[in-house]
Amino acid sequence: MTVHPPSVDLDVLARERGVPPPPRRWGRYVLPLVLVLGFGGALAWAFRDAWTDPIEVTVVRPRSGIARVAEGSVAFQAAGWVEPDPYPLEVVALTTGTVLEVLVEESDVVTAGGIVARLVRADAELERRLAEADLSESEADITGARAEHRRRVEAVGKKGAQIRVLEEELTVQQLLEEEGASGPRQVELAEARLAEARSELAGVEAEADLAAATIPQAEARRDRRALLLEQAELALERTTVRSLWDGIVLERLAAPGSLLHGHEGAGGVICALYDPDHLRIRVDVPQESIASVSIGQQAQILSEGRRGQAYSGAVMRLVPRADIQKVTLEVQVRVHDPDKWLRPEMLCQVRFLEPERDEGVEDQPTLLIPAALLVDANKVWVVSADGDRAVLRTLTVGERIGDEVSVIAGLNLSDELIDRGRESLTDGCRIRTSE
Repeated sequence: MTVHPPSVDLDVLARERGVPPPPRRWGRYVLPLVLVLGFGGALAWAFRDAWTDPIEVTVVRPRSGIARVAEGSVAFQAAGWVEPDPYPLEVVALTTGTVLEVLVEESDVVTAGGIVARLVRADAELERRLAEADLSESEADITGARAEHRRRVEAVGKKGAQIRVLEEELTVQQLLEEEGASGPRQVELAEARLAEARSELAGVEAEADLAAATIPQAEARRDRRALLLEQAELALERTTVRSLWDGIVLERLAAPGSLLHGHEGAGGVICALYDPDHLRIRVDVPQESIASVSIGQQAQILSEGRRGQAYSGAVMRLVPRADIQKVTLEVQVRVHDPDKWLRPEMLCQVRFLEPERDEGVEDQPTLLIPAALLVDANKVWVVSADGDRAVLRTLTVGERIGDEVSVIAGLNLSDELIDRGRESLTDGCRIRTSE
């Protein structure tokens, strides 16, 4: 028997008569039920194959045989994309500056010498004016140096005439002294005046030589400033950016207001061009097929831009470094007959043709399978590695030989091909095989 303290009034906890009970909360039961049903459905879907019977199929194996491979037949096919050959042509501003306007857009045709952009000219014009002023100053310096040299030469001439007069005077005084008609010390005075004049002549000649030396120095400064003027005029001319090549604009890389910085006075790239008559295909060739590729090998290029008519080409280069992630090697194929429908970065398929041989055909080991097993011309149903699933595999097929077709790539001699029962298959479904 439970005893309550007398201070506790249990009547306050009693429900009043006539008050309905609180409503039931169905949400607390519905949400767990939905979760249980969802988990059960996912579990049932995951194990659905265990509740269905596997499809009964029969299998056959490919057989090894000899295929007669004719000249010009397809050795294998690989995917690639179009590139300019040998590379895009960049139109570069040959001086630094700010872009005022760009006159070309993508796909515009550009000719050699054509204007593609203009830069702001104010700085270049100011540099040219400064160079012109410096050159004018040098011309004035040369004129002054030549005038000073002439003055010094005239002073040398005058001093030479004075010396000749003093020499004659000395001769006269010496004759008078010999005859006793000369006064005391007249000869000594004449000699002193002559010596002083000769000393002055040496000084005047030195000044004349110095004046003559300043002329080539002034001329050298003039020539250097003339070159600086030519450089300033060239920089001003280069504010008009011209293309050095014919081509089509592939990409515009500058916009009005762009500040072009470069190296050794050159600016940045305005746009990139490509020559539509010189294109190549970069192909990622699987490593197992690279032995079938050789320089000069003929190829056919298939593009969605020109369906039904392949382009012709030839292998021009095998890049030695492999791509370790894609397990491929890069092969470059030159396009012989490009047109306006073939553009850089377009995807395409390249068929590498069998090379020419002396006898026209040769025997080649191959795998042969029944042609009736092909799905969509190049796929077959094969048994998975674990042996209980059907897998739809894509092959590279060669020529048909009677009721069989040769397989170039995608199949091994140990693979099992599904024959009977393949009409009911889906990729990944369970099967039970019998040979």
